[in-house]
Amino acid sequence: MQWIRSVLAKPGVQLAALSPEIAVDSTRLPFAVHPDPADRILVATARHLGATLVTADARLLEIAGQGHFRALDAES
Repeated sequence: MQWIRSVLAKPGVQLAALSPEIAVDSTRLPFAVHPDPADRILVATARHLGATLVTADARLLEIAGQGHFRALDAES
């Protein structure tokens, strides 16, 4: 629990709720993405909020590079 509080205390970091719109959008992304529901929810959330997804997932970074959403490489 402490690590969550620590991360949420950083400037620019916020916790986003899983809204019905994001849940539905995660099943209707207009491009191929992982079949993993968690990844799909992360992508749909980033798109919905106009947020930048921080990830080390090479496939998600590749898709972001195609302009579908913004992402930063967590390992850079």
